[in-house]
Amino acid sequence: MDYTRFKYGRVFVCGRCRQAIFNEEGVVSESSGLLNIRKLLPGSAQVRGEGVLCKNCGGLLGSVKRENGDKTYIIDRGGIISVLPEIFGKYFKDAIFACGCFWGVEYQFKKVVGIVYTRVGYCGGTKHNPSYEEVKSGTTGHKEAVHVLYDPRVTNYERLVRVFFEIHDFTQKDGQGPDIGSQYLSYIFYLNDEQRQIAEKYIGLLKSKGYDVATRLERAGRFWIAEDYHQDYYGKTGNLPYCHVRRRIFD
Repeated sequence: MDYTRFKYGRVFVCGRCRQAIFNEEGVVSESSGLLNIRKLLPGSAQVRGEGVLCKNCGGLLGSVKRENGDKTYIIDRGGIISVLPEIFGKYFKDAIFACGCFWGVEYQFKKVVGIVYTRVGYCGGTKHNPSYEEVKSGTTGHKEAVHVLYDPRVTNYERLVRVFFEIHDFTQKDGQGPDIGSQYLSYIFYLNDEQRQIAEKYIGLLKSKGYDVATRLERAGRFWIAEDYHQDYYGKTGNLPYCHVRRRIFD
């Protein structure tokens, strides 16, 4: 997959165990020896005293900086490795989900431990590089979707499928919540047979529990990244999703 067209930046992984710790979106400033970080990836590290440790292996990564009520992290370059998008495939894996307005879907996946990057976009249609207005018209066949880049050292596809089903009404057949239209339908765009089999397993499990599952499976075609103003929409605005709330349905 061509990650550069997704506008992903670097990912910084622990030098000892290679677990992802933060991505370029969290970098405030950097020098030859240190990086000042405002945000670590969910569940990637723990603070012990003034030290920042890798959650997986316990390796010391840096220290906490507190100033004027704000907290950032000073990370020593000697304890991390910078991974460029061109080699993400050696470290990370992909998933693509659609279940309503992509703002809320992305918001929920960004909170999941093991997620490295997310991007909202369009998948499943026929038009080359569609715009939001074209997809919104319902004439291109695309679904509003979210591409998820995840760290297989921390999570796996099965857990992400569980999250997918827990953040939306997978029985709704005409859209999601108040958003009605083909672009808002529930879809899992699988990238290989293993992903398809896992998705089929969970659809079967939900049907055995009595749910009338509307989710459809489709082999992923090209994922077209959406316009910049759609990316991390709720993170930028400070608002909350209006129809994507996680509820536990699996044991």
